Amino acid sequence: MGELAMSPNERELGTIVTKLENLAHKQRNASMILTALQEEQHELRAEIAKLRVTLRTALAVLGITVAALAWAIELALSLKQ
Repeated sequence: MGELAMSPNERELGTIVTKLENLAHKQRNASMILTALQEEQHELRAEIAKLRVTLRTALAVLGITVAALAWAIELALSLKQ
């Protein structure tokens, strides 16, 4: 006798459809979460870039201030002599 292919009954089909719908929903949620995380990462990178610019500017100003102060001290000491 040849083997008969078993097909799922309506209840089993309903269970399979429900599982597929749940998986599709979970996939959409995961996709939305991934998009939100990517947007947040982009914003954080931009914020870090701004902070780097601020830090570099502060260091440049500090360097110029220290150099000017050193020059003023040297000038004051040379005038004392």
